[in-house]
Amino acid sequence: MINYLDTIGRQVNDASLAKLQQLDTALDLELLYNAEDRMLNVSIRSGRGSKRVRGARDTLLTRKRWPPHS
Repeated sequence: MINYLDTIGRQVNDASLAKLQQLDTALDLELLYNAEDRMLNVSIRSGRGSKRVRGARDTLLTRKRWPPHS
C-alpha cells in the first residue's frame, strides 16, 4: 500500500497543469486560506453528479496551520 501511495505521489508531482485541473474538478477540491488565523482548510467532496445515488455526498475536511513552520 505504501509503495502504491508513493507511485501516486510521483504521478501527481509529474502531472501537467491540465491533468491536475481535471483531478481537482473530479474531486471537487476546495482550498480556503484564513490569513488572520493562518489556517488552510481543505475539503474534497465525492459523489458529485452521481445519478445512481441521489444527492449523496461524502466530504473529507482537514485544517492545517499554514505556513507549517511559523
